[in-house]
Amino acid sequence: MTIPVLLFWQTLAYKGWGKYARDLIVGTHHDNRIQVYSGFPIDDDTIDYQQYHTAYEMSQRFFDTITTYHHKQKYIKYPDIICYTFFNGYTQAIVKQSHIITNTIPISKKAVNIGFYEDGYMQKDYIKPHLEKLQIVGSQWNRELLESLGFQNVCLHIQGVDDKIFHQSAQQKKIYHDYFTIYSGGVLSARKSFDIIAKVFAIFSQKYPDTLLIANWPFAHMDVPCQDMATISQDINFNTMIYNSYLDYHKYFAHYGIKEDNYILLPHLTAKQIAYYMQQSDIALFPNRCEGGTNRVAMEAMACGLPVIISNNTGHQDIIHDKMNLVLRQQTPINFSPYTIKDASMWHESDIDEIIAHLEFAYHNRDKIKQEGVANASFMKQYNMTTQGKIFADIISENF
Repeated sequence: MTIPVLLFWQTLAYKGWGKYARDLIVGTHHDNRIQVYSGFPIDDDTIDYQQYHTAYEMSQRFFDTITTYHHKQKYIKYPDIICYTFFNGYTQAIVKQSHIITNTIPISKKAVNIGFYEDGYMQKDYIKPHLEKLQIVGSQWNRELLESLGFQNVCLHIQGVDDKIFHQSAQQKKIYHDYFTIYSGGVLSARKSFDIIAKVFAIFSQKYPDTLLIANWPFAHMDVPCQDMATISQDINFNTMIYNSYLDYHKYFAHYGIKEDNYILLPHLTAKQIAYYMQQSDIALFPNRCEGGTNRVAMEAMACGLPVIISNNTGHQDIIHDKMNLVLRQQTPINFSPYTIKDASMWHESDIDEIIAHLEFAYHNRDKIKQEGVANASFMKQYNMTTQGKIFADIISENF
């Protein structure tokens, strides 16, 4: 008997949680034990309707059902396993959106909480009803965090990588031949350490003018990001850098003295387009202060055969292997309070001098670091989407 599993969040090709939903639907497709679907109409053109029509139809059917309760009742009981995003700002946004659309939330006796936690604080009264429920987390340190708080059934599920898209390319670089290219990706936040990347790149590009930063930093609406970045960049008046409610990255880079010839800003891209730019890069840089999961972008870069300079903290530690030589091992606790984070004691700062030293080694040893990229791609094969989908199905079938 196939067990239906409802994900109560959207599939969105340009959001981390949305990509995770897509991975679970696609990665478990050939596993007859479970059928994963979304609580919202699937909005992701990377999920082929013909191949995944069951998930499409179940998602639409659930959504049609729940919308009939609009303004009638706040909660409805539902028989399927329901996976909720737990203790996460994006979750709250989805729940609020659900209230706007339907004013109704589904509840089930077979509830699963899924989370990627970057805040060590959890209100005891709030978590008490959840201590015996199944918790699925995206990194080993998250698992240890929840167990230390008294959660009794915590399972680790590392995100999968779509190896049909993110893989090594046999072709030589087609663009930016004359540059040493550094790839950076993620959402604007203090946690992703874009301020450190900007400071490092300002120094490095001045010394090596043939360096190009490929910044896949999706344009961020400056509400929470503005206040978040202000906690670490108090010398910057972000109000002077906002254009149409979005951060003007050109002004941001100019503040650090980075020339426009030394960076390229990528717009919202498809997964295939992102993989292409990764494959055109020489190295990727991830000096992140904290990762609740393992950092999807870093995993995708590694799967594309990129050597990575990566911070040795939190979720990153699950994807650091013994053939890596560009790990940022000098990690110190942060000396600021991130916006909206109550307990950042696990957050750590990477050392700028160590980052620059690793970049200089890579700059002068490009053939040598390619071998590290090959090792990264080999390491990532164990985290392909199908394998991780099976692990998710294992967790569900063993608990229900």
